[in-house]
Amino acid sequence: GAGPAGKIGGAAGDAVPRAGVPPSAAVSRSIIAAPSEARALPPPNCGGIVGPAMTGAASLGRILVVEGSPRHAELLDSCLIPMGYQVLHTRDPQDAWRSVEEDHPDLIILDWALPKGGGYRMCQSIKAHDAAGVLPVIMVTLRGDEAGKVKALEAGTDDFISMPFDRAELLARVGSLMRIGQKAGEVE
Repeated sequence: GAGPAGKIGGAAGDAVPRAGVPPSAAVSRSIIAAPSEARALPPPNCGGIVGPAMTGAASLGRILVVEGSPRHAELLDSCLIPMGYQVLHTRDPQDAWRSVEEDHPDLIILDWALPKGGGYRMCQSIKAHDAAGVLPVIMVTLRGDEAGKVKALEAGTDDFISMPFDRAELLARVGSLMRIGQKAGEVE
């Protein structure tokens, strides 16, 4: 649920099953088929920002969310999908690798506390295999401490968001990294 002062997210214990997400860890390919479908969702309070999905414009890009908590994945969706981003999901790092190779996301939002090696190791691997250096990663975690942020940055993450997060801040960080990635891709 909503947290203090426009923040969303909460304790891991409040995780709830997400409608439409298969129980397996496989990548959910229930991406928005068309912006009109996204308009059918109730618009979240995203700081008064109106996105392309709310106006019928094209997608802003493809985001892979690698998140262990169905509740946190739902919170990210509630902000990203109505703004016009196509969102892919997985809870498993191996499935995330397949999605990176097959779906070519423009950005990854990565849970710090993933099973099978965690977000830290996955971020290191992504950055080691991203020869062009154009695949941005945002690390999301319940950890709000400075040491956790430093460790995430040392792993190669491009940005860091702590739960609970401010929706407008998340959108600004995602938008900024998407623009940087697009410019870097144009230079290739």
